Amino acid sequence: DAGIGGANSPVNPDVQFNPFRWGFTLDQPIYRGGQTVAEMRQAKSQVYEGRANLHSAEQDVLLNTATAYFDVRQDQVVQELNRNNVQVLRQQLAASEDRFKVGEITQTDVAQSKAALSATLSNLTISEARLSGSRARYQRHVGQLPSQLEAGTGFPALPANVDDAISIAIAQNPILVAARHGEEAARHFLRRTVGNMLPLVSVQGEYSRIKEPSQFRTYNRDRIVMARVSIPLYQAGGASSRVREARQIHNQRRIETLRIDREVRKRLKDQWADFLAVKSNIISRKEQVRANEIAYEGVRQEALVGSRTTLDVLDEEQRLLDSRVALENARRDEHVAAYQILSLIGELSPQKLDLDVESYDPAINYRQVRYRWIGLGQSANDEPLPNVDTSPATTSGEQPEAGENSAMPAEGAALKDNTDSKPTAVPNSQGASLTRSPGEQFQSMAATSEFEAANYAGAKKYLVPSKVQTGDGRN
Repeated sequence: DAGIGGANSPVNPDVQFNPFRWGFTLDQPIYRGGQTVAEMRQAKSQVYEGRANLHSAEQDVLLNTATAYFDVRQDQVVQELNRNNVQVLRQQLAASEDRFKVGEITQTDVAQSKAALSATLSNLTISEARLSGSRARYQRHVGQLPSQLEAGTGFPALPANVDDAISIAIAQNPILVAARHGEEAARHFLRRTVGNMLPLVSVQGEYSRIKEPSQFRTYNRDRIVMARVSIPLYQAGGASSRVREARQIHNQRRIETLRIDREVRKRLKDQWADFLAVKSNIISRKEQVRANEIAYEGVRQEALVGSRTTLDVLDEEQRLLDSRVALENARRDEHVAAYQILSLIGELSPQKLDLDVESYDPAINYRQVRYRWIGLGQSANDEPLPNVDTSPATTSGEQPEAGENSAMPAEGAALKDNTDSKPTAVPNSQGASLTRSPGEQFQSMAATSEFEAANYAGAKKYLVPSKVQTGDGRN
């Protein structure tokens, strides 16, 4: 009774048989109006655009890190200058009080010394606040609080002139490179949309096997191979509308590339001019410091014999302090300007800086998945991130007690500050002290992350080299 659908009676049966069919069809496009080639080229352009964006992000990390380094270094030096100035003014105040007791000077001179000391204490408090902020920014980019940083005395080689820098930037600036590849991707997308309006040619093969509705095992086999041509005649204007849209997107990308090209040229010229101005400023500031040191010593000696007043000495001391702070600011500015130029010309990378770290190579993953039909990629592991420091951002000195480092001390209280305080060792999340040499700091930073590690593992070579002095003026 196999295959019998049913029977009304054993005498005169009404038998029904069910047919059975199976098969498969293969459809291979031969020509899709150029869409296949355009899709592959668009995807490749998007890959190159992503690589350029990766390089841009890498440069941002390196530049922000270098800037944070020099900000902390500058604020540490300015704080130390203010500390030293407080000590000098304290000694001068004590000397003024002694001279007042023997009648050499008046109460006015003593009051001027006290006022100068109060003003310097206020400046010290402000400099400590600035240092606290710069240390917090450093921790944000590095993952650790800084210890006492060494002075940066050099930076990687720069192009010989601004024209050479512009030529390099036009070829290597990652933002401009990404814009060019984005323009290429838009052009290939336009070609794809045009392909939707062209004929499609494909080859179709079909194989099927059919069991006939019979009580006998009768099978029919069908084999069909045919070529199919599909010509779009009318698409209600949708295809042409998409072509116009893609054409405008392509034009937009072209204009955007031109805008970025002009912006890179303009910024590089401005940055180069600023760099040259800062180098000239450093020379002038050094001469100013030397002249102020001579002038201060001369005025101080003249005041001892009565030919100069206490106010003259205080004014000269302030001018000397201001010139030293300005010199440190100029040194910070020089270094930051140099790294900004490197960023604009696309040379700010672990490879170009010759940092001793293993950098991420996007081409490796690209080669692994380029021709893979199926694959979901690797999932991120749940291991904790290295070099995580949850310590609060604090200044390198001890916290002042009530009444210390204030511009105006409490009435009747002796003028004092925290100039005797020593830098404290700030522990990280594992309890280890961060009071280490810069070489040890940079070595520990190598595990922070792919990009952040690139900033520091070999940064001692460029952030603390040995041949030029550096600068400030924060953007």
